[in-house]
Amino acid sequence: MDQIISDLKYDTSVFSPGLSESQIRSIVNQAYNEALQKQVANGVHYTTVVNGETITIVLGDGDVKSAWGSYNFWNIFNNGGKK
Repeated sequence: MDQIISDLKYDTSVFSPGLSESQIRSIVNQAYNEALQKQVANGVHYTTVVNGETITIVLGDGDVKSAWGSYNFWNIFNNGGKK
């Protein structure tokens, strides 16, 4: 799994500021493992909280296809659509 996570490219603007790329990878990996334990189906948006960070992942063919945090979405919403 670590290779899958290391191959993903992240838009870090959708994660909380100050998180390093390795912290993001760790959070995604933990969310992935949790989703597997709960037998989340491919294509489902799975949202969880890991280390205080809300994260959503999408699985496909047993891999993480996409992952994002909630930081930027709430930030944009609270600023009237402006980043």
